[in-house]
Amino acid sequence: MIQIVLKIPDLEVVVLQVSPWEPECVLASEYRKGRIFVAGDAAHRHPPTGGLGLNTGIADAHNLAWKLALVLKGRASKSLLNTYEVERRPAGKRNCDWAMMAMMNRAVLSVAIGINRGDELRNMWRLVHLFEDSEGGVATRALLQQHISTQRVEFSAHSLDIGFPYEQGALISDGSAPPPTDPAGQAYYPSTRPGQRLPHVWIQNTDYPNSDLISTHDLIGVVPQFLLITDEDGLPWITQLGVNKAGVKLKVVTISSLPTQKGEAQYVSVNKDWEAISELQSGGAILVRPDNMIGWRSICPPGRNGTEVVQALGKILGMRLSNLESKM
Repeated sequence: MIQIVLKIPDLEVVVLQVSPWEPECVLASEYRKGRIFVAGDAAHRHPPTGGLGLNTGIADAHNLAWKLALVLKGRASKSLLNTYEVERRPAGKRNCDWAMMAMMNRAVLSVAIGINRGDELRNMWRLVHLFEDSEGGVATRALLQQHISTQRVEFSAHSLDIGFPYEQGALISDGSAPPPTDPAGQAYYPSTRPGQRLPHVWIQNTDYPNSDLISTHDLIGVVPQFLLITDEDGLPWITQLGVNKAGVKLKVVTISSLPTQKGEAQYVSVNKDWEAISELQSGGAILVRPDNMIGWRSICPPGRNGTEVVQALGKILGMRLSNLESKM
């Protein structure tokens, strides 16, 4: 075969070593044992279909890093580290199962094309029939295209890439129903429900109308910190976070879906879609963790002078807050 491909019929090929590869789907039974944490390939191994391996490993590290940092600095209870396995192992299992399913789905292509190893005459006839200009050829190609379209579970499963939810862990549930899910993984439905990833929305700084657009994902910054997002009616949340302090870095921003006067909301939603995507009423707020996951949400304005957000942050950290470092 190598001689044919290279068009060197008298080439002598010496096989030095054969390394067989077998697909596997392996998930660690535990992600933590005492002071030892596992992530990446040490926690989950699966076929490369879907490109989920590296993405899953990075998400493991992103989830664990900020928790370790806060615990080691004494700004969070050690119980926070218990949420790593609770959040990431279900995500690892989902991605392992999906990658294996996508790999097995490739078998339908061989069947649809109708190529059999070693049957040269039949294979030649099949290829001629596949490309011939006849009703049978047209029908065969149409059927083959339907089989090819099933490969979308591998190549465009956006929900698997960015739609992984945490149902429990370092978050405060608000009792709301989860967003819709697409069984084929094609559609991603953004949501600010606790446990979901912060939705992307293009925003612009209202003090600098000619500045570049940024994504809501960029608000968290590169320094591990929590992020509170509200609007111009969310002052009680901001006030409470300034009073109750705990040495945890927290950034506060205000976003409006409508154009505002200078000095009101810090950012405006360029496409006027933040209100719909955030699902917040006027004065509502969301608390974003350092890994850009939603930790807490209040759809409505504050009901107890904004103390709910302080209690939520304290519960996530497993500590009583007294020295919060807030900046706006």
